[in-house]
Amino acid sequence: MAIFPDKPIRRSQLISPFGVGAMIDFPRDTAVMIAGLDSWPHAKSGRDESIIYEERLQARLRVGHFRLPAEYDGTGATKIPTVRFPRWHYCPSCKAMEKVNIFKGDKILICRHCENNKRKKIRLIPVRFVTVCPKGHIDDFPFDEWAHARHGKDPNISHTLMYTAGNSSTLAGVKITCTCGAWETMQMAFTKGIFEKMGLRCKGHRPWFGQADADYGCGEEIQTAQRGASNIYFPAVYSSIYLPLWGEKIERRIVDILEDPQIWSRLTCSLEDGNIPEYVCEVIADVKKVDAEKLYRAAVKKHQGNDGTEDIDEESFRHAEYDAFLNERGDINTDLFVTRHPIQDYDDWMADFFSSIVLVKKLRETRVLAGFTRLIPSGDMDDIGQQDRLQPIKLSPEIRWLPAVIVRGEGLFIEFSQDAIENWLSRTGAATRIANLMNKFNRGRIEKGIPSAERDAKYFLLHTFAHALIRQLCFECGYGSAALRERIYCDQSHADNKMQGVLIYTAAGDSEGTMGGLVRQGEPGTGRIEKAIMKALQDSLWCAADPVCIESPGQGTGTSNLAACHNCCLLPETSCEQGNRFLDRALLIGSLSDRDSGFFSQLFSDKK
Repeated sequence: MAIFPDKPIRRSQLISPFGVGAMIDFPRDTAVMIAGLDSWPHAKSGRDESIIYEERLQARLRVGHFRLPAEYDGTGATKIPTVRFPRWHYCPSCKAMEKVNIFKGDKILICRHCENNKRKKIRLIPVRFVTVCPKGHIDDFPFDEWAHARHGKDPNISHTLMYTAGNSSTLAGVKITCTCGAWETMQMAFTKGIFEKMGLRCKGHRPWFGQADADYGCGEEIQTAQRGASNIYFPAVYSSIYLPLWGEKIERRIVDILEDPQIWSRLTCSLEDGNIPEYVCEVIADVKKVDAEKLYRAAVKKHQGNDGTEDIDEESFRHAEYDAFLNERGDINTDLFVTRHPIQDYDDWMADFFSSIVLVKKLRETRVLAGFTRLIPSGDMDDIGQQDRLQPIKLSPEIRWLPAVIVRGEGLFIEFSQDAIENWLSRTGAATRIANLMNKFNRGRIEKGIPSAERDAKYFLLHTFAHALIRQLCFECGYGSAALRERIYCDQSHADNKMQGVLIYTAAGDSEGTMGGLVRQGEPGTGRIEKAIMKALQDSLWCAADPVCIESPGQGTGTSNLAACHNCCLLPETSCEQGNRFLDRALLIGSLSDRDSGFFSQLFSDKK
């Protein structure tokens, strides 16, 4: 809940966007970086109340458990540790620069020159420039070398640098001056290859681990970045919908016992040859006054129900959730409770596009921080097999946990008709339209050394539909724009396991979830979901930026979108799992030149 008493942040913010390795600006001119897990409270001897078990995700990420970030209790023993970064600061009064100790923590930094000479206490301000490399290392901007490079003077001679921001708001107005007479502006600081010409390369510094002085031998090219830039930190957050399939048709008391982290920890720590010991279940059953045999059978079922999830990719991981929704798995006594309604329960026109609607009355999502990247979004490396590209958030192998938060809520799962999608792809040029965009998008990725992305017209359709419906549901249900979240189920690599569905669920519920607003929208016979979908599609027919938006050859991050902008499709980034990429409104309602090419075009052509 807090890093320090006067610097509070929510637990969920320590997963994203302010996880390990991220810089945070606080009032009173304080800029800090969240330290690695090795120095977090109870890093190697966790408290039971903070432990989270999500067996599917644990197996996939190869950790023993997850933990909630420590909640600040008014003592220094539970605060989340930080380091001071960037280290370079300057005085707004005398302009003198000072490189402070990385372990200054939350201390207020006072300019020693002003304090000694004028008996004033002027707070130092962190500079806004740092350097980063593609591997995720980060370092202070080399102000010494920068100021002396033009004059050929030795930057290692004792001196004092001065940081002056002139009347101009441009980089040319920021001047670094040395008392030896050397100087340079920041005008060329962002020029590609400028540091290579100066003989400067990445030293592999990782301040979040306290590694900020020695040369750790990275050798990559570095580039300048601003401290608050959006590309300086991309958390790698993995999420999972909890599937307590073991708890089906099991009495609530036994489910509650096995969901207790303290009890489950004791059971799994007492394994014999990899199996749950029956005598431990008997002791627990005696204390909790439940049937020992039923408890043992449920414990065995829970323990054995997650085999085979260690080496699967994201698509296969989600297929288990997809099947659980369609087969109405879970139970009212567990953290997953769904009811599926055939599309015939809704208005007749819905059957032309959808197969069923699932009311997810209870769900639990676990979100885990597993690492981070800089410059290149972590979503571009979302396969577990590419985790070597991520910067780690812990060093000690004894730390077999990752920070996580749990969100409980509700949602709507909408299954598209596979036949309708295949018919649409065969009669329109949607596949070619998206293939041309992805070719351009992947050329840029390959130039940066990033693997190509696999996204086809079917994925664009599902993703864009989810965005359009979320925007409409915010009005229908009264949710804030960031309170709803999407989860896309689409086969890209595994054609044998067909998936075509979207889950829209509450992403900002408290520990007890929400009050049924989304589920109520999907109830058959009320006409609410039909009205919401129709209104979302009607709003997609025209954008305030049209015709520029609908005719766009490519826009958005990395030119990853076609007809999609802030006026019509984009959501808060906490709501979109792809960072507002891979969207095209024309796939829903057609383009200006071909209105019949959209998946839902016939809804509007019939009315003409």
